[in-house]
Amino acid sequence: MHFSSGACRVLPEAAGTLLAPTSAVNMCIVERLLMFENTGRSAPKPHKLYAVRGFPAEHMLAAPQPMEWLEFNEYMPPVSTRVVTFETVCAGGFEGLHMHLQVRTADCH
Repeated sequence: MHFSSGACRVLPEAAGTLLAPTSAVNMCIVERLLMFENTGRSAPKPHKLYAVRGFPAEHMLAAPQPMEWLEFNEYMPPVSTRVVTFETVCAGGFEGLHMHLQVRTADCH
């Protein structure tokens, strides 16, 4: 599948979703109050997805790895599979996965 005819370039050039295993984060009272305001709970519930701004990088147990990566100006097969392997770089108990988006733009001159 191609997003352009070749006569033009798609911006951004590429984007992907990255995952990293994380350890537990001890929330302060303000974070607990904000969570309660948004979810009705003052502590995370297991097996749920939460939006977090400014996640502390020191809680990532391994470097983020691409779960998906799309190069918009190259051919992309309609179906793909990927195996993600993490090499832990620090000690800590596994609590969940941090997921974020990374975007690569072209260097326009």
